[in-house]
Amino acid sequence: MLQIPLFLLLALAQQKPPEAPPPLPGGTTSSGAPAASTLKPGELPAAASPEARAAWERVCAASVVAGTQRVPVDSFELLLDVRYRGDRASSDVGEARYRFKKPALVRVRTTAGKKEVGRGAAGDWLHDDARQETVLTSVGREYAEDRRQLDEWSGVGQNFVALTDPRALRIGALEVLKAAPASIPQRLAKRAGELSWLCVRSPDFRLLGANPASGIFRASLGFDPKSGWVELALVEEDVADAVLRPTARLVEMQEPVDTQGFRTPRKIFVYSVAEGRAPAAFAVPAGMDLFVTSANLRANLAPKDFDPPPAR
Repeated sequence: MLQIPLFLLLALAQQKPPEAPPPLPGGTTSSGAPAASTLKPGELPAAASPEARAAWERVCAASVVAGTQRVPVDSFELLLDVRYRGDRASSDVGEARYRFKKPALVRVRTTAGKKEVGRGAAGDWLHDDARQETVLTSVGREYAEDRRQLDEWSGVGQNFVALTDPRALRIGALEVLKAAPASIPQRLAKRAGELSWLCVRSPDFRLLGANPASGIFRASLGFDPKSGWVELALVEEDVADAVLRPTARLVEMQEPVDTQGFRTPRKIFVYSVAEGRAPAAFAVPAGMDLFVTSANLRANLAPKDFDPPPAR
């Protein structure tokens, strides 16, 4: 089994979270947002207030470099330096090469481990350089953990695209929040209180371990009121209550840089809900630090690029 801590960006909690309520009659979810199947990319809900629409336009404008024409992100390639903090130990994972193509093709390789996993058109696979061996992992109980990790990596790609290119999101509901979510940890509370906040309900986010019948997730976005840059993103299941569930993830994004017409973070910190804590709260410091050393948002990847290495 290939162990690459990158998957902890959206890691599965040890306990199964409550399922979200099913859609209500009339094509809406329990939160009042339309069902995922009725939404179209880039269209704002009719019920969105003028204030919410204006705030959303500021967020979208801040995601691209001024004066450039937005071209939707279809695939990307990142080189990352990764640091993982566990309950008992920390580790510098080193460099990871991460490739993704919509809707869910993914390929991840660690330089130090000289191993690679992928999800291509023909299924899931694992390749070991030392053994010059490729194993297909799409079926079989012994590969269940590998498939779960690929589910996680696929979710990482979908969330990265959603936060990088927000104008392409399908949006079921959009509203201005009067204050930062109560679950933001104390370490970030001061800055969170200085940000403006929007709540976006969309099927284009992903959380492993959460499979709401509505297909909708809730993202609370904290953005700089001057620049519009999103600094904090709290992604949760879209349920009627505000209880923090084990699947929730808080992403902190720092040092935006220009990347092929988009504004992308150089540093990403991912917070997970602490296991066994009552009431539920995010563990601090972040469980994962990601430093983006290079990013290609115009990778022009084809499905064949996610096939396993040829046998030798």
